[in-house]
Amino acid sequence: ARELMNNRLAGKSLDNRSGVAALVEILKELQKLHHDDNVYIAATVQEELGLVGAICATYNIKADLGIVIDVCHGDMPDTPSDESFPLGKGVAVAVGPVLSMKHTKGIMKLAKNENIAYQIDPEAGDTGTEAAAHAVAREGIPVVLLSIPAKYMHTTVEMVSVDDVVAAGRLAARYIAGREKV
Repeated sequence: ARELMNNRLAGKSLDNRSGVAALVEILKELQKLHHDDNVYIAATVQEELGLVGAICATYNIKADLGIVIDVCHGDMPDTPSDESFPLGKGVAVAVGPVLSMKHTKGIMKLAKNENIAYQIDPEAGDTGTEAAAHAVAREGIPVVLLSIPAKYMHTTVEMVSVDDVVAAGRLAARYIAGREKV
């Protein structure tokens, strides 16, 4: 990836790479925080081919909460503003029927209290992400979806804001460590 102005990166496969970077941020942040949970980090494969990796991970881990990190469409010319999100304005917190409203509200409250920038991403149905695998695994696993805005998704010049990647990891980690208080 190439470093650009305004703390942005551009390159191929940043949809997946930015997600893994956010997972690393979660681990770094959790080292600083007290928590009693067993935390599993999974970078899964074949999302676009039927959620293959996510289905295996969610079935085998038996989690009581899933926090999915993915990307959403960053703002681009001629893209409707209700379908895209500006880079550098925070992680997009999805709200929708397959997502846990309790935990989604909790994560937004925490973001507000901790001054972590976020945007609201309304989802009318399936999110098109691994969140669906959590919703149907076993008896259903409550799930939250945090999306990093990415311009030019699935091209060789995807672009993300490093600030949004860090915000996603920081928000997830702080929710893990403090969710019983939310």
